[in-house]
Amino acid sequence: MFEREIPLVFNWDHRPFWPRLQQEFGCCEAGAATLTALHATKGSGKATSYSRNKNAYGRISMRYHNKLYTYAKIPRAADHLASQGLIEHHKKPSGSLGWQSWMRLTPECSSYLDALMGDELMALMPIEPVILRDRDKKLVNYSDCPETRIMRRKICLFNEAIAGSNLKGCIPGSLTRIFNQTFDRGGRFYVSGGSWQCKSKLARAQILIDGEPVVEIDYTSLHATLVYGNAGIRKPENCYEIDNWPRELVKLAFLILLNAQTESSAIRAIANTAEMAARHSDFSDALLSSKRLVAAIKQRHQAISRFFHSDAGAKLMRIDSDMAEIVMTKLNSQGIAALPIHDSFLVQAKHAENLREAMLQAAQFKGYQFIGVI
Repeated sequence: MFEREIPLVFNWDHRPFWPRLQQEFGCCEAGAATLTALHATKGSGKATSYSRNKNAYGRISMRYHNKLYTYAKIPRAADHLASQGLIEHHKKPSGSLGWQSWMRLTPECSSYLDALMGDELMALMPIEPVILRDRDKKLVNYSDCPETRIMRRKICLFNEAIAGSNLKGCIPGSLTRIFNQTFDRGGRFYVSGGSWQCKSKLARAQILIDGEPVVEIDYTSLHATLVYGNAGIRKPENCYEIDNWPRELVKLAFLILLNAQTESSAIRAIANTAEMAARHSDFSDALLSSKRLVAAIKQRHQAISRFFHSDAGAKLMRIDSDMAEIVMTKLNSQGIAALPIHDSFLVQAKHAENLREAMLQAAQFKGYQFIGVI
């Protein structure tokens, strides 16, 4: 079974493949778009979810509307793909609250699409690149203002730069900026289908931009530095190092504490991580271990303890996403395409110094003088 499902979205140009798919399998256009979406995300190992509830489609604002993504087309297309043996299909009956139907390519169909599409997918420009979601991650309509209009223009420029680059080793997806509940929360840049953002750091290092190798440069302990900066204190050195605990687990738990709304939810989230599961075979033991780790982190970071389990993470993401926008705007003005991974960026290796300078300037512009890059 799958840890999580990826919602069905039409971010890829299916039109070059539709005639062949229609001839071979009788696919309607929505079916061709669905197969293209499944092919683009198959590397995630996760199923793709969609709704068979008419009300779910009625809630989609015209701001985000895709003419193929309707109740009249999607369930019917999924049923047809299943009848042709192209997908594994798990249909949820109407009224299954909290659960959606899901699908994934059969091995035979996956091989067929590999031969037909390969990695030649072209990303569509998003219908709406500035996205607002509610607490349940449902799309929300909003009234435009000067800020959202400026954001939209900048994202279009970033996407044009990416689309104009020849990427090897990943699908050249398009960017959206996603906010959560209000425009003060979140705002990070996400690439369609996950693309380079879903790859490991080692795999990202193999990407080529216009035939040239890339370099990835990260901000150093970004959220820790931001929260210490907001408290008017300089972040201690080696802030994720605590005796008898692996650094990566401490870092993960620290970030969970910043994002959680309660201490108990943070402890459960830490206990559910793969890193904690690798240390304990029993969940109750993982919970006890997580409690000890949370206590150790709070002891190490007493100066900012008021920020823990205060839902501060979403506001920190608004800051780091603004910094990312500044970085990409600066590079774009120099004719350099950048691939963002939230607090790090990929550029051609020859542009490493341009990227490093842009990242430091963005941090200083936002008032964080002590943020470093690696």
